[in-house]
Amino acid sequence: MTHLLSISIGPVQPFIAAARRTADLSAGSDLLVKIATAVAISVRDQGGELIFPADPATDGPNKILAKVSGDPKAIAQTAQTAAQKVLADAWASALTAEVEPHVDDALADAQVKSFLEFYAAWVPVNDDNYPEARKQVELLLAGRKALRDFEQPTSTAGIRKSPLDPARDSVILDTMPRAKGPLFLKKAEHLDAVSLIKRVQGRGEGGVPSTSELSSVALRAQIGRDNPAAFDTLSAIAESTKKRLSVGDLLYPGRLKDAVEGGELTMVQGDKARTACEGKEPPDWASYYAILCADGDKMGKLLGEMTTPAKHIAFSRNLSAFAKAANGIVSSHGGHCVYSGGDDVVALLPTHKALDCAAELAKAFHAAVRGNLSVGVAIVHHMDPLQISLERAREAEREAKKERNSLAVALHTRGGEPRIVAEQWASDYKLTTWDKWEKAFRDKDGLSHGFPYELRHLAREAKGVLSADTLKAEADRAIHSEVASTSYVVVLSADTLKAEADRILKRKQGGTGNQPYLASLEEAIGKCCNADKLEALVAKLIICRFLAQYPEVS
Repeated sequence: MTHLLSISIGPVQPFIAAARRTADLSAGSDLLVKIATAVAISVRDQGGELIFPADPATDGPNKILAKVSGDPKAIAQTAQTAAQKVLADAWASALTAEVEPHVDDALADAQVKSFLEFYAAWVPVNDDNYPEARKQVELLLAGRKALRDFEQPTSTAGIRKSPLDPARDSVILDTMPRAKGPLFLKKAEHLDAVSLIKRVQGRGEGGVPSTSELSSVALRAQIGRDNPAAFDTLSAIAESTKKRLSVGDLLYPGRLKDAVEGGELTMVQGDKARTACEGKEPPDWASYYAILCADGDKMGKLLGEMTTPAKHIAFSRNLSAFAKAANGIVSSHGGHCVYSGGDDVVALLPTHKALDCAAELAKAFHAAVRGNLSVGVAIVHHMDPLQISLERAREAEREAKKERNSLAVALHTRGGEPRIVAEQWASDYKLTTWDKWEKAFRDKDGLSHGFPYELRHLAREAKGVLSADTLKAEADRAIHSEVASTSYVVVLSADTLKAEADRILKRKQGGTGNQPYLASLEEAIGKCCNADKLEALVAKLIICRFLAQYPEVS
């Protein structure tokens, strides 16, 4: 009898997110992909017909769907053994001669063996009942995942916990060297077995930009253009660390201090780097980078349209093509793709290139599968804890998923309140208003930088007091008081604002007054039917104002 076998591997998001460094993050993603690939290959090698992923050599999603003719339970158990072997082999590779003497082997072995979550379900299938069988097997798998095994991690009193996975004890003994290789642990840093695997693999891979490297992309371009001698000095220092540090890491006094204290740089190297930087603090905008999280919308509905395995396999191939394209799109925008599997993408990007990257990803996804992609982008400080920053990107993604087919952008500056705005993609995926408003804040004759804050004050004063029409009129009056031009034509959408519009028109008419951003801003204000809508507009304007600080040459 032929069965439809569905397998799920976890934990996914917590596993990837448990990271202190970007190299940890990327190593966790890579390890998950290797585990998923091993499961898919195992099912295929046992005679299974893979439906998703279509090609295990290029895909690495944590979900596997296949038609199998043998015993589905035995096939699943063999696949589980293959998954466990990947993790066991990774642990064996992490136990280098420098690491092994300083690790609790018994505890680590128990953690490695109990870490993976592996769920499987299967139902009979034939040529006539594939849609029903697929729905049934997914329901069974969801039920199996809900019946968790609830196996508690080994915990011993007096043993320090791993901060990256606080449910697990640290496997690192007090004899482990600090502030030097191979792990370069901080004084109070302790790792569980799986986190240690990620740290060792992340150190060995190279090519994963640090948060400082990402936040400094535009600044490094400026320095390379304006002070090439200083850039060459910093490049030589970074090169001497064997890629442990980048030029970006040397530009920030706080990061530079950590590198010296952590043994990644000598004091002499630290002094040279400070001299090259002339003791200057980078501009505030150069301290931020972006994390992007994307997810396909209504994938269940799309899959429901796949009435045969052949159609589903074709769909899987299209998803695989998108996943491969996503890596290239992120790289072309100066970023690093942490994870791209099926309809999920996680990426690290320079702030000023993140929105264009998000738009290109959404466009590519629609072209590949005729579906919609919701994208969350969080702009975060390079010294903020990576796990917190990643969660902020997930929050932005959840905000985008509320309306679907949307982009949500969150700005988390130090000393400022968080700002988030979500709006649906344009049909051509162009960021027209974003580009116009950003340019308006950048131009000398454009918007005043204080304009969003006057609108914010209006919105807060207006809550529960002003009617929608009055709010629109006041908001439009504010914009025209902030525009640098002395004269322009005003067009308002609300009939109740005609009298005020006529008064402004008579007072301001004359000259050119045709700023390219004015019409779109007036249109946006015309849609502000309450204070909350105006607050959302304020958030977008504040984010545009922030992005306008980045030099166009980068």
